[in-house]
Amino acid sequence: MCFSASASYTAGVVIGGVGVATLSMVHDRKQRMFAALPLLFGVHQLLEGVIWTQLDESGRASLRTPAVQLWLLIAWLVLPIWVPLAVRMFEPDERRRRWMLGLAFVGAAIGVFLAVQSVLSSSGVQAYQNHLEYGIPVAPSWLLAMPYVLATCIPLLISSQPFVRVFGVAMVVSMGVTAGLAAKSFSSVWCYLAAVLSAMLFVHFLLLNRREQAGDPNPGTAGAPR
Repeated sequence: MCFSASASYTAGVVIGGVGVATLSMVHDRKQRMFAALPLLFGVHQLLEGVIWTQLDESGRASLRTPAVQLWLLIAWLVLPIWVPLAVRMFEPDERRRRWMLGLAFVGAAIGVFLAVQSVLSSSGVQAYQNHLEYGIPVAPSWLLAMPYVLATCIPLLISSQPFVRVFGVAMVVSMGVTAGLAAKSFSSVWCYLAAVLSAMLFVHFLLLNRREQAGDPNPGTAGAPR
């Protein structure tokens, strides 16, 4: 919902609520970091609402505020570390766990690099054709997109859990569609699509929770029945 302040606030509240509901259904602490993704995306959307409001009130073409910096921190640093570590927490296969840890280091490296470059270049945000366009401090941007996608998507795709792999495919497809539709506004539009995708987590954990309540002796993990 990156097209206005009201849309971003609404999306943030709804998705954040979904995140809280999802976490309330998770009984295995190893799955909580993965289940918290909708909540993280809800916070991200609320920040976009703040940024839209600041742009509207300031009347400036470009803006760089603590809200913008926090948005960039989550998008560029937190997510590429969060995703591989979250999936790794409940991955039973040790070899895959090692790969996921390595991809978390890739995410950390690209995130720190982007954060430092953002500070040095004073990257900000501007409204462009009804969306927010965040300045990427390095060109060409695809050189940074490749390791970013590796860190955020590959851990999902190499998981031994079927649902996690399906979620990973959906994320890759959404990234591809977003990049094709609006390459320059990738960060802003992708935030919305990733938040919508995280609703899949709510449905998944809801079904698992119902199976537990029904007395299923093997309700399953975050990915598949045991």
